[in-house]
Amino acid sequence: MPTTQEHQGVYPKSWSMVTAFLWDKYNGHAWVRDVEVIDRHIDGTGRLHSRRLLTLYSKTPFVLRPILGASVRPFYLLEDSIVDLEKRTMEVNVCNVNLRNICFCRSESSYTPDSDNPSYTRYGIMVQTRAFPKAGQEPANSHTTSTGGQDMSDKSTPRFQAIHRTLENFVGGLILGNVKMGEKKIQDWARQFAMMHCGGRQNLWLCRHMHESTTEASPASSLCATEPLRSRAEA
Repeated sequence: MPTTQEHQGVYPKSWSMVTAFLWDKYNGHAWVRDVEVIDRHIDGTGRLHSRRLLTLYSKTPFVLRPILGASVRPFYLLEDSIVDLEKRTMEVNVCNVNLRNICFCRSESSYTPDSDNPSYTRYGIMVQTRAFPKAGQEPANSHTTSTGGQDMSDKSTPRFQAIHRTLENFVGGLILGNVKMGEKKIQDWARQFAMMHCGGRQNLWLCRHMHESTTEASPASSLCATEPLRSRAEA
């Protein structure tokens, strides 16, 4: 069964600022080379739907090199987002497009104003990973490759159980590692946006939010208050 990891926390920034940053968070990312909008529309209830294809280039992680080699290769992720301005919620779901026969990974994130402090944003993320999924445990359009005659989805032996769990925890940890750096990235993005676009124009809605967040924030708000990370293997 898949490994599930969860993380929750609070960004000391407004929901408007955090969600604006999420559309721009891949700019300057070391691995992301291209972001292509596949679809974007507003449904009958006024919610914004967006689907983007992310192209990443990176050297193969050490844990995967015995399987894939050490060469630089493309990784593709599909991101689906739903924004409800009336309810002030944003949901972001991401899954990998290729290499699903090695590890299928999906994440579900949500962003809402914090109930204790509406000027802050509460977020939560759930990451689910499944190493070497069997047929029927992955989407029908995923590709499969030969594993040298071995059934890599067989977890009946301790050796395969250890391989599966190591890979699942590693992939999930990569995603959660980016989440934990989110506060600094939001601070840097807000500062850069203000320098490039705001100036003295506090009448712009986002500039106004940035100005209010800066003047009202307490010294402690420079840190992101987070709840402990939980990891479990689903039975």
